[in-house]
Amino acid sequence: MREMQFRRVWPERRLFERAIAILDKQPRVPMSPGCRDSDGAVLLCAGAALLAAGVEASGSGPARAAFERAIVGTGGETLFYRAIDALGWRGWIVAGAIRPNDACSDAERKPRMLSRLRDLADEVCGPAVSEDAA
Repeated sequence: MREMQFRRVWPERRLFERAIAILDKQPRVPMSPGCRDSDGAVLLCAGAALLAAGVEASGSGPARAAFERAIVGTGGETLFYRAIDALGWRGWIVAGAIRPNDACSDAERKPRMLSRLRDLADEVCGPAVSEDAA
């Protein structure tokens, strides 16, 4: 991706839910920022999945697909931080998603990061309201 120009999107609960869905479909969650599996499919870390959800919300599905392909290529880490800036996000995503992602072992990373994204959604957006309570 050359220059990323996305509409700034506040990280709403729906973006966390989308990131969780992205990770849930993957067989595993890799170290930051992501990688390709043996079949060439893109696997995103938790932070990159959240950014991909933001890119999708600010642009389109094709923009998200291009972002995902680029993030696992050469210079992906630089692109990762440029996307944070382009979306208007900053330190909370680094502390909230990247560090815990990379601190986990491969075996425990996916369940821990799915849980972490749910907790991060509550921290950023407030507790979820269940339909029963509404």
